[in-house]
Amino acid sequence: MPMEELFDITEICEKFHISSRTLRFYEEKGLIESNRTSSSKHRSYSKEQIDKIRDILALRAIGLSVKTIQEFLHGDMSLKEMLHLRKAEIYASIHTKQQEIYLLEEALVNIDRGEVFFQKTNYSVSQSDEKKLQLVRCCSEYIIQGNLEGLYRHFSQQIKDYMPPVAFQNRWRDETFAMGAFIKLGDAWKEPKVDTIFYQNLHFEKMIIRLKYVFRGEIIYGF
Repeated sequence: MPMEELFDITEICEKFHISSRTLRFYEEKGLIESNRTSSSKHRSYSKEQIDKIRDILALRAIGLSVKTIQEFLHGDMSLKEMLHLRKAEIYASIHTKQQEIYLLEEALVNIDRGEVFFQKTNYSVSQSDEKKLQLVRCCSEYIIQGNLEGLYRHFSQQIKDYMPPVAFQNRWRDETFAMGAFIKLGDAWKEPKVDTIFYQNLHFEKMIIRLKYVFRGEIIYGF
């Protein structure tokens, strides 16, 4: 039986234009594996391991964290769910940048008027709020896709008991029947001065729907 071809770590680094330190880091985090004999600490990689390295680098290139990739490899989430979460993160970051642009424009107008730099006192967005905005985006996408399994993972038991998936699906179909085709996700934002309420706009051909999410911790208790 022929021996499996192995590739030296230097070859892998040249192939993917990465450092040996990066490969060692991914190995320490359990994302990839290498072959090492008992007599040598020198790393080598099989064709299967190289394919996995390629996949890891592709996931990192679209901004997925090492922790998220670990959860995917351990089977805690599917590839599709992981990509939807990343998309939701990007949408949330876009919303944050839009808010920053608004604040910059406000500051410039105030300076031209000779007024105080900023009129408001609190512009910070907490990490908790950012996480909820990401979840709002993600759940809104689940609704559009009809992925109720993904959506209901974030609902409280109270909502699940009150509105089982079949009832939710029927009501959603009735509510959107005359609105035309879905176009895009709109803005997501938090209710001012209320830490538990978040909104998401959905753009249809004939109307914009505003979804309201009520949180308790990181669980959706009202919808």
